[in-house]
Amino acid sequence: MSSMSEKDLKNLAIIALFCLFFLALRLIQPHNFSHDEAEQYLNASEFFLGFHKQPPLYSWLLWGFSKLFGLNLITLTCFKYLVYFAFLGVYYALARIFFDENKSFISLSSLLLFVTYIFDFNRDLTHTILLSFFAVLSFYLYILILKKPSSLNYFIFGLTLGLGFLSKYNFAFVASAIALACLSSSTGRKALFNSKSFLSLASFITVLSPHLLWLYQQGFVGFTYAIQRGEQSTSFDFSALIKSLFFGYYELLLVFIVLFFLWFSFYKKSSHQLRRTVNLAAIFAVLIPALVTIFFGFSSFYAKWLASIYFLPILSFFLNLEFTKQARQKIQYSLILVLILAVSVYQAAGSYYPDLVGKPKNILYPYHEIFQDLKNKLGEYEDKDIVFISSQRELLRANITQQQKKYMPDAKVIKKSQFKNHKNKKIFVLFWKDSKEEPQLPKPFAKSFANAKIQESIKAKLINSDQHYYQLAWAIAPALK
Repeated sequence: MSSMSEKDLKNLAIIALFCLFFLALRLIQPHNFSHDEAEQYLNASEFFLGFHKQPPLYSWLLWGFSKLFGLNLITLTCFKYLVYFAFLGVYYALARIFFDENKSFISLSSLLLFVTYIFDFNRDLTHTILLSFFAVLSFYLYILILKKPSSLNYFIFGLTLGLGFLSKYNFAFVASAIALACLSSSTGRKALFNSKSFLSLASFITVLSPHLLWLYQQGFVGFTYAIQRGEQSTSFDFSALIKSLFFGYYELLLVFIVLFFLWFSFYKKSSHQLRRTVNLAAIFAVLIPALVTIFFGFSSFYAKWLASIYFLPILSFFLNLEFTKQARQKIQYSLILVLILAVSVYQAAGSYYPDLVGKPKNILYPYHEIFQDLKNKLGEYEDKDIVFISSQRELLRANITQQQKKYMPDAKVIKKSQFKNHKNKKIFVLFWKDSKEEPQLPKPFAKSFANAKIQESIKAKLINSDQHYYQLAWAIAPALK
């Protein structure tokens, strides 16, 4: 896409409106944090070299963003949808290399048939959105290198690959697909053995090496966590493997069933010079995760783990279509609008009518009421230097921290592992979620605070609910000497 036409600008405006719609929908719901929002609220509060569960790039970027605009739900949400818009926008730019404005937008809209992109991205994902952006950007730059092998394109391509791995480790899926597609075609091999490839390698190593050093010092804890998420089996179980593959690939299967019925009658083998490159990348992108699952024997494989590769089969599919009729386009756009409406209604109903939807959303937990009650009960300790110590649940700690900063700014909320740095002249308030009538002190707390006194639990109704309650257990421990 050398220059943007008026139609391109209109298409990008529609993408922006889509993102703004879901951004606004999130902000009119309660301003408690969901799981991923809680994680980012804590991770972006300071600059950390790395994290045990996920790569650091999203939190690094959010940390910088929050230095300009503050750290709260509004900035968390705005940053997320900027990344979401960038992902969709770069895919549109990639599609425009191959298609006209109309076909590019139809191809783009097909991405929203995936549950991951239309539902999960708007519900509670962060790292995966950034991963998807760098996956599409990497392939876009690879195509640019094939078309114009400039030094700048090579340098930025390596930079993007490094940032992709820093966004999420399963970026390896799309990186491997690009590498194999490159080796499998003469055009790709010519680009690979170009002397300018050293620019890609240099920028890739420069970006990734500090984090690799941190991982080495931490015993590669991030990789260990990723493998544990897959629940590696100790023995071969064929039925479990088939089930794992089905739940990993069901979205891709459903989307292609829909697209097959809509567009297969327009199939025409493309004559585009880069058709083979795209088709090979799509094939490898689909096969590699399945082979990894089989090789490691993962009994759990999630469809969202394929978020980095979904765009390639879509691009390949439309690259082999030739159509002019408007009727099918209207059907697809109508289907997308129905999905957008369904997701938005479900999200709104889940927040405003939780008793009708089923299991309440965690953003409805009454942290404000709970904390106000807790603050009142701590009245006699107002002259003390209070430190709140949370259980290991990030969701609880982030939301209590948000309330503490508003209503008890002189206090501090920490996790249990940090308490040794706050021993002197403190009153420790331990808190954890517990629905029992007579809660027991959790083992990690009991080991360090044997003299803690459990207090009467604080209970409150969930926001907009008459049926569901949230109960916070808490205890007071005197200063340790």
